Amino acid sequence: MKIFAPIFLLFFLSFQTAQAQEKPAQKKPTIVVSINPIYQIILAITKDKSNNVLIMSPNVSEHDHNFKKSDIKAIRDADLIFYVSTDLEKNFPSLIKNQNKNLRAFELSKINGIKLLQLRNDAQKTDPHIWLNPQNAVKIAEFVTKKIAEIDAKNSAEYYKNLEKFKKEVVGAEKTIKSQLSKTKTLDYISFHDGYQYFENYFNLKPLKVIAISHDSELSISDAKEIDLLVNQSALKCIVGEKWDEKNTAQKLAKNYQLQFLKLDSLGGASYLELLRKISEGISKCS
Repeated sequence: MKIFAPIFLLFFLSFQTAQAQEKPAQKKPTIVVSINPIYQIILAITKDKSNNVLIMSPNVSEHDHNFKKSDIKAIRDADLIFYVSTDLEKNFPSLIKNQNKNLRAFELSKINGIKLLQLRNDAQKTDPHIWLNPQNAVKIAEFVTKKIAEIDAKNSAEYYKNLEKFKKEVVGAEKTIKSQLSKTKTLDYISFHDGYQYFENYFNLKPLKVIAISHDSELSISDAKEIDLLVNQSALKCIVGEKWDEKNTAQKLAKNYQLQFLKLDSLGGASYLELLRKISEGISKCS
């Protein structure tokens, strides 16, 4: 028995060591995100601790995305899903309901503390571009951090550390943007696509006119007369649009009146802060 006990103990320890070696590493949470600005905010929080899947490419308007099989699979397998609103991503919420049984999906426009604005050309609808208000972005970051930490407690401390860093960076970006915009005496522009109201509202900017809500809208007779008057009064210097507006009325209008056509982008950018800075740089050119 004295010989058997040490042999048994050695065998038991070897078995436990082998089991520990064979145990797979903890699976990273899979987070599915609808659009790039929200994806960039989440990436700033999670870094490499999660598998983040962006559904809608920033090279395509969020209004025009066609879902692929890979999108459906990602939604089905997701641990968490974040999107802005039923108004912005169209069929995305219903697809989530059909494909993700866990329903760990969150509509960010409904979280506490988010400032909402009505569409300027339709007071019955909410403007969905909530991320263009920097403080809305902070509220989103706080919310997603809480939800991600709930399913990945092991890395929660790092998530909250990254959140604090993100919040400080937003404050820094705000100061830079305010300084940049303060150097411009006037901002004499009209906005073709009403997608920047949150940015304009937050930084106290006001376009001379907002023409349309959607990219494919055409100019009305009353709009044309008002623009003609602004040009004759030398009050208008440029038209602000997006890359999807290059081939529509906005681009033609700029050429007809020999105005500068400036492209902004509410979706692109390698980071959320870069997105804000590029919008500021674009608008400041209209001074």
